[in-house]
Amino acid sequence: MQVYLKYLAFVAYIALCVAVGIIITLISPKQCISRKCMQKNNLVLQDMDISVRPCDNFYQYICGNYVGLDEKRGKSVTEAIQTKQISLLSSYLDLPSKKSDNRVLRIIKAVYQSCLDTEHIEEEGVQPITDRIRLLGGFPLVEGKSWNTLITDRPWSLDVGEYKARYAGFRGGIIFESTVQRYEQDDSYYVHIKPPGNLNFTDAVFKAYHTYIKNITSILCTFNKKYFTPEEKEIEDTVQFMKELFKIERQKVGCKDMFRLEELEDFSKEFPFLGLKNYLNQMLPYVKLPKNIVVTTESKAFFTKVKDIIAKTDKRIVCNCMMIFNILQVTPLLPSSFRHAKYVLLKTSNVPHTLIGSDRRSLCTKLITESLSSAVTALYLRDVFQYKKEQRYFSFLLATLKSHMVKLIRHVQWMDKDTKEKAVFKVDLMGFAYPVPDGEYEELTNQTAFRIYYEDLCFIRNTSTLSSYLALPQFSSDRNWDLLGKHTDVFDKNIDIFSSDIYYDFHRNTVVIPMEFKNYPTFNGRWPKYLNYGGLCSKIAMELFRGISFSGSSFGILGKKNNWWTVETKAEYKRRNRCFVNQYNNYIKSFTDTEIRDPECIEDIEIRLAGVKIAYLTYSTIERERFFPERRLTGLKHFSPKQMFFVDFATYYCDVNWLPPQGRNLTEREASEEPNEYKVIGSLRNMKLFSDIFECSPNDAMNPSGKCDMWNS
Repeated sequence: MQVYLKYLAFVAYIALCVAVGIIITLISPKQCISRKCMQKNNLVLQDMDISVRPCDNFYQYICGNYVGLDEKRGKSVTEAIQTKQISLLSSYLDLPSKKSDNRVLRIIKAVYQSCLDTEHIEEEGVQPITDRIRLLGGFPLVEGKSWNTLITDRPWSLDVGEYKARYAGFRGGIIFESTVQRYEQDDSYYVHIKPPGNLNFTDAVFKAYHTYIKNITSILCTFNKKYFTPEEKEIEDTVQFMKELFKIERQKVGCKDMFRLEELEDFSKEFPFLGLKNYLNQMLPYVKLPKNIVVTTESKAFFTKVKDIIAKTDKRIVCNCMMIFNILQVTPLLPSSFRHAKYVLLKTSNVPHTLIGSDRRSLCTKLITESLSSAVTALYLRDVFQYKKEQRYFSFLLATLKSHMVKLIRHVQWMDKDTKEKAVFKVDLMGFAYPVPDGEYEELTNQTAFRIYYEDLCFIRNTSTLSSYLALPQFSSDRNWDLLGKHTDVFDKNIDIFSSDIYYDFHRNTVVIPMEFKNYPTFNGRWPKYLNYGGLCSKIAMELFRGISFSGSSFGILGKKNNWWTVETKAEYKRRNRCFVNQYNNYIKSFTDTEIRDPECIEDIEIRLAGVKIAYLTYSTIERERFFPERRLTGLKHFSPKQMFFVDFATYYCDVNWLPPQGRNLTEREASEEPNEYKVIGSLRNMKLFSDIFECSPNDAMNPSGKCDMWNS
């Protein structure tokens, strides 16, 4: 009898708990009214353009009001993440130095604080940059006929100018870029020589640089009586040289740099104007010159054209060009007149506003991380980040996404059985790192290894702000060149936990999630689930698919080069991928005459669609298992939870980069740089689920009859 009464009491207790839960649910708000929900609600509403039908252009419907709003508007998702990441690091560097601080941390804080002190920078004036100009070989524009005439002057040449720039801590690389990197074909380190980055030198850019050169030379001449006002013709010749250099046509086919080994001796003889052997002798004074170097497949064609331009150009003009870009690199550490000149240059060159506007703390923090990203990462992980506690945030999300991925892989029609099994095996072993893998965390926070690696990093007191900063990139450059003669270290990898996007690490079979993706505006454990799965989980799933898609097919589960797709699978993939290529070419044909042919160029389009699909299927499973429907956002309550999933996905791409690539004779790489608009419409118009949920009519722009889908079952 007593057992029966206990059992009855237990059942009554359970029934009471369920009843109370139901009552609480019924009387609680059906809308999410927490502060974070209201923030997310306002973030979405501020960008929406309700004059556009969602089935006509979903991007314009969600993001149409982004461009044109004043500076008081809320930040986009991307801007908010970047701002919070930089703010975290700035707050860490703002802390006063203590005797107990690591020596490297004290150096970093000292450079950071000197960067913040704009009054002191104004007091220093132009002397620090004129000292550097002298060290780099002079500036012909303002030195006139006296340039390179002193007995102490070393005869200027391209290799001498490049060496002096790199040795002094400048980036260099105006004519050719040189770094030591791993060559994946044999997993060894070589000197890589490649053309500089491209610059779209339009007439507006030409005029902007002409004005900029006049402005900075005027500033230099005003404060240094040894300088002369430059001749107008030399300014025009300098800008014309820059224009010819940056307008050299690049490889037309393909989107990925292809590398190959070349014998240094042969390459130097073919392009003697580069002075490569002399340059490498200066950069590697205690190391035997390497027999081979690595170059890109477009290098010979590019440098052949540069050779013709250099042959007809006075070396004064080449030196002017290099000096201008050196000054641009360190402008944040120069007086306000230089900073204003650069601001005008960027503004008149039509550079997006996000690259121009930046508060001083953020600017100084970025300068530090550009030079010593691994050091800053290691110090922050050791002193601030609670590594073990933070790992739990994404483990459940990753597990649910992977389980649905495996089901989808087993049913795709274009993979043969052998490739499917390998893909499933690779997915099963995929991990995530927030913000670094376990192994790297242990290495980065090893204080002994850290001390040994950075023991040569120096800080000279009572020197200029510019000189103290340049010691950081100079150290990083030296350590990069040391890779030719030593075993690589974790600190050589330039790890940056404050990078702005999620990515897949091919060598570790791991999805890396940078700092602050666990907070607003990307994730909140108390949000309705559609706000976590629509944006964040779609991006994570996209990177998971990268590991088994075309680019991931070249790397095995251990990160080594291994083409594990069969020939039949690769052929079928390329056939199906043609649908995505045709769609994108139709989108860009009114903006450029370039057509995409390489399927790897538009791989992101295909895997983004797959990521959205898997994230949606995962969310749908969770929603079906709920007893009550999810809460809605106050200003968006007319959207169902499933519709809000897609709204949140699109919100991630509300940003300034929404225009398609424009211009004639673009390379495939340039033409394939997807605007944010296409990242949304190119994915969702190929999803029947989206069309059904928003009740799009047949042949609406977002519901075409011919849909592309690589990962259909």
